[in-house]
Amino acid sequence: MAERRYRTRRQWQNTRLVLYVLPFLLLVGVLIGVSSGGFLVLAISAVLYLPVIAAALYRDASFRASYVVGAHALTLLRGKDELRIPAAEIIDTSLIERVAARDYYMSKVAPRSKTKPERSEAGNDFMRFCTVDIGLRTFTFGLGRGLIDRMPDSRHDLVLLRSRTMGAWLLSPEYNHELVEAIMRLQKRSDDQPAGSAA
Repeated sequence: MAERRYRTRRQWQNTRLVLYVLPFLLLVGVLIGVSSGGFLVLAISAVLYLPVIAAALYRDASFRASYVVGAHALTLLRGKDELRIPAAEIIDTSLIERVAARDYYMSKVAPRSKTKPERSEAGNDFMRFCTVDIGLRTFTFGLGRGLIDRMPDSRHDLVLLRSRTMGAWLLSPEYNHELVEAIMRLQKRSDDQPAGSAA
């Protein structure tokens, strides 16, 4: 069977969040300038805002991943980072929305870690091959999650992949239904394979 490669979706959440906040900052700067007679606050805000926009663009644009469904395994790729998951290792894959994905992380992934560095590492591993921000990597430290969840693309389904011993990962394929179906076919081929056959 030929390999099938699925690209990740890119949604620019951090960039859009920063741009949504911009008009409010400008309005506050103008109001302060009009009331005080000086526009120093507006000028300082504009200067400070430019690096924030640049950082948001860099963060959203630099993160790419892909998923390759082969004959006997699923391979997750992000730059030089590669993880090969044998078909027999996969428990299931399911479509999941952003809020539910965050709840899964908080209830299933985070509690396994006792210290803050361990929780951070577990979160990074869970989001390792996902390009969609579910509120764990925003610049707002959680304050912008509600706004991000209400963005037009925020309800697009993500994919939750669970393995027997290797962990769980959140995936963000451009065509989520197709990836889930391909992984299910991969599992079925593995289940149908006679015992003792080469994997």
